[in-house]
Amino acid sequence: MKTYAESQGQKPFDWWKALKTPMDLIPMWKTLWDLSSDWVTDACGYQSNLITRDVEGRPKDPELEILGFDFSRAVGEAFQAATNHHQTKFGIAVQQAQAYLHEIEKRAEFLLNQLDHPTHD
Repeated sequence: MKTYAESQGQKPFDWWKALKTPMDLIPMWKTLWDLSSDWVTDACGYQSNLITRDVEGRPKDPELEILGFDFSRAVGEAFQAATNHHQTKFGIAVQQAQAYLHEIEKRAEFLLNQLDHPTHD
């Protein structure tokens, strides 16, 4: 199954691996923040292309949308902490990003299961 990002011409990307980028690689953290700020390349974009989205790639599911915003914010906070050489804040921000990524994956799995087994009112 293709991710939404791949369906839009992006190469496969591993956010879990990316979030292990050392703090001192500030240009890479800037790139990660930029990627996380775009609905196609953020953590939501690297979920299945079967998830309903708007024309910009934003998930139509409100919970997944909020998780995407939270993920991007955490990656941005990691970039800012790296820029300011603040190890503690960096570690907290990366942990938050990882937690949001986990929640995004869980929500995406739930939405895909809903497609396979729709509920009828």
